[in-house]
Amino acid sequence: MQTKHYVSAEDVRSAILSVYPEHQDNEFVAEASQRFTLEVERAVKFAACLPQYAWAGPRLRLHQADTAARMTKVLTSEGGQAFLLNADEPGLGKSAAFLAAVAASGITRVVLVAPMDVSDDTWVGSSGEIQRCLPDARIVRGLPAALRTLSAPAVPSLTFYVLHYEELLKPDVLACLTSFSFDCLCIDEVHLIKQRAWQSETRRRQALEALRAVSRTAIGLSGTPLVNELAEPLSILQVLSQHDPRFDYSRLKQHQLSDTIDVFEAMLPHITRRRKEQVLLHLPSCDVQIITISLPTDIPRRARRRGMSVAD
Repeated sequence: MQTKHYVSAEDVRSAILSVYPEHQDNEFVAEASQRFTLEVERAVKFAACLPQYAWAGPRLRLHQADTAARMTKVLTSEGGQAFLLNADEPGLGKSAAFLAAVAASGITRVVLVAPMDVSDDTWVGSSGEIQRCLPDARIVRGLPAALRTLSAPAVPSLTFYVLHYEELLKPDVLACLTSFSFDCLCIDEVHLIKQRAWQSETRRRQALEALRAVSRTAIGLSGTPLVNELAEPLSILQVLSQHDPRFDYSRLKQHQLSDTIDVFEAMLPHITRRRKEQVLLHLPSCDVQIITISLPTDIPRRARRRGMSVAD
């Protein structure tokens, strides 16, 4: 008979302090250790409970479970400014973390906006993330189908309305869509709506702001949030937060250290950002195989004939 072992906060805390015994009496280290251990315990418990929500996706890694638990808190919030930006590097499982949060939160009406190829390949394909992780969920692809489904009698089951950015650029159709309300707006590749301080607002950004206004919560996903100036990340959080004053970038004076500190303080509670080297121990192992490829023996002769060296 196998015995199940559950990780508790005390287990994690003991492991940390055993590595750094000289810091056990340091109040700052003790407080940081306590917070971290509670986060780890919360993430582990979240991942362990997923099967009860009809989860059929992969076992979440620690960083995914932590992000999903934070997203779940956002999705179950009743506040008007509930939002989160997941900016983990590509390949760290942002989509699975979001779907796990949707499953655990119990929400039923999700509108998901992404570039066309991402909508079709990543989210709604036969082997897409939604079908793989939540096979019982209903997937409605495209704006015409979404409007037909929303106009029909409501069905109390989880439904994803998956759209791409360009579908939202027709004002009359957008007005029809925003006559309905949603539990969550998820914007994939959300960096596509960022703007610099001197730029005018694009139609794409305006459309997503209108859709955000009828969505109770918002989640942004981006693996490449490149920053050219400090206004850009704040501009993303402006849309997600429905223009919370904390993300007003008109107060910034570019290239000052105080501005950088100001931006980080405003963003940190509402963003997760992990790099691959920070979570290597969470990722699945891999095998590296060296495959030898034999090249034609006459390559040097053909290269000389074309006036090229073999190195070229």
